[in-house]
Parts: sequence; C-alpha cells; structure tokens
Amino acid sequence: MLWINHTIGTFGTYSYNIQSIEVVHEEVAFSLLLWVSKKQDNSNPDGVMRLVEHL
Repeated sequence: MLWINHTIGTFGTYSYNIQSIEVVHEEVAFSLLLWVSKKQDNSNPDGVMRLVEHL
C-alpha cells in the first residue's frame, strides 16, 4: 500500500511542510520520497498534488 503523508514541522523559528510517499507493509512504513519546503500558509494541497504527479 502507498501512503501519502503531509506534516508541518517546526525547527526553531522556521516552519516547513514535510511531504512524503511511503510504502506500508505489516504496519511499518518505508519512505520512498521526502520533500521539504518552507511553509507558505496553513496547508499546501497543491504541493502534495505536484509531488504525486511528479512520480
């Protein structure tokens, strides 16, 4: 199963959108692709779609 994950991470005073595509097998996720970008607003659905289309 493929899993698409979108998380907002904060490192000090900086916030980032962290998006990943993972393979899930027996409740364990293995990351295939990780994409980190600066946070522009509350969410970035366009960024998630660009990531999926890129693959």
